[in-house]
Amino acid sequence: MEQIKEDKPTLGIGKSKKEAIASYTALIVCLLPGFWIILFWYAIYEAYAKQYNAIVTAIVIFVLAYLLFVVVQAILKQVILFIIK
Repeated sequence: MEQIKEDKPTLGIGKSKKEAIASYTALIVCLLPGFWIILFWYAIYEAYAKQYNAIVTAIVIFVLAYLLFVVVQAILKQVILFIIK
C-alpha cells in the first residue's frame, strides 16, 4: 500500500501566513476611509429617503454598502496576494 502525505495547514484553518496577512491588510485598508464612506452612503440615503420609504431605503443602502465592502475587500486581498507572491 502507498502512503500519501498530507500537507498540514500552517494556521490550522487552511490559510497560509501570506493569505492571513493579505486578509488583514485588505480589511484595514477598507476601513481606513470609513468617515468619508459613511458620508457618501448618508448622502445617498438622504437623496432617496425623500422619495421612498425611509426604512426600506435604509435597508437597501445597508445591503448595498455591505456587498460592496465585501467585494472591494476580496479584490484588495487578491491584489495584495499577487504583490506578495
